[in-house]
Amino acid sequence: MNGARNTTDHEPGAENMTGQAGVPGGSPDGNVKGERRYWLDEPRHVDWIVYTLYGVCAALIGIDLLLPRQVHFAFEKWLGFYGFYGFIGCVMLVLIAKVLRLLVKRPEDYYEGRGLFDRTRDLFNKASGRDV
Repeated sequence: MNGARNTTDHEPGAENMTGQAGVPGGSPDGNVKGERRYWLDEPRHVDWIVYTLYGVCAALIGIDLLLPRQVHFAFEKWLGFYGFYGFIGCVMLVLIAKVLRLLVKRPEDYYEGRGLFDRTRDLFNKASGRDV
């Protein structure tokens, strides 16, 4: 070699010829050469979205405190009741979906070209002790 030190990716601080350790075609800023960068790839944009959502939530809580409500039940007056109710509703949807998945799930080979007649015949043969 011409006196240049050859580094490998497993050494601390080692970078490949493209600039980013372990990523072919990468650059020090984390972008792979030729890969398109999107708006949400920038951490400052993600932070902006998160802080905007915090602001919207705070504004909605403020509006909830200021506006009078016409309620039918006493618990509807609780601060944050509708947010809590929506969260519990979403959790229940997920749990119900998990139970329904167990009821409607199919075997792995369900779509491999075997028809209902073939599966019924196999079940009958298995129940009667025949080996086909």
